[in-house]
Amino acid sequence: MAISKEDSTKLKDEFESVFKACLDDFMRPFTGFDVIKFDEWLHVPEEKTTEEEVLSRYGKKGMNVVMRILQMDIKNILSWR
Repeated sequence: MAISKEDSTKLKDEFESVFKACLDDFMRPFTGFDVIKFDEWLHVPEEKTTEEEVLSRYGKKGMNVVMRILQMDIKNILSWR
């Protein structure tokens, strides 16, 4: 999904508003959103998935933000910073 610079700024702000963390800390050049680092940051219990933990702690809004980040295409990832 290609998004404009303006939309990526909104997404970044929304992530930081929902999770109270800086999205840049989880973004990697070429690979994008570092799900493993995000999972570790969340301290997801072994018996739960990251999705279950996000939904239980941050609701559908949190999961929506994560899914939109995961759907970004490589052009957006390379120009993130």
